[in-house]
Amino acid sequence: MISVLIICRRVDNYLIRAINSVISIKPQVIIDISESSKSNLGERKNRLIKIAKYEWILVLDTDEVVSKELLSKIVQIARVSPNEVNGYRITYQNYIFGRPVYYGGEKYARVQLFRKNMAKYAALPIHEYPIV
Repeated sequence: MISVLIICRRVDNYLIRAINSVISIKPQVIIDISESSKSNLGERKNRLIKIAKYEWILVLDTDEVVSKELLSKIVQIARVSPNEVNGYRITYQNYIFGRPVYYGGEKYARVQLFRKNMAKYAALPIHEYPIV
């Protein structure tokens, strides 16, 4: 149904929380662990996409937790999304130094859910994004 991709530097409580937030839907979870900060995140994510076996890909950061409501929407999308829709933006709360950012009226969202064969990450070392 859904493949979940995570890139991280180490196995820690954040990674475990991220996995536990999606485990109820029994996804394929693919994790790329590397201590190196020099590796290109876009290229690493593209490698994980090639390994994924399901049509829909959900990309999570190590410290992200998917709410039950969002997870329910993601499952629904994977089951009934029209063929002409290839990706979805997911809103998130931005944090700086452990505190949520509320100033400026920003609504943060990025493409994190997309069809496997319809997206590729820009080969950037940081601030990589999928091109859908």
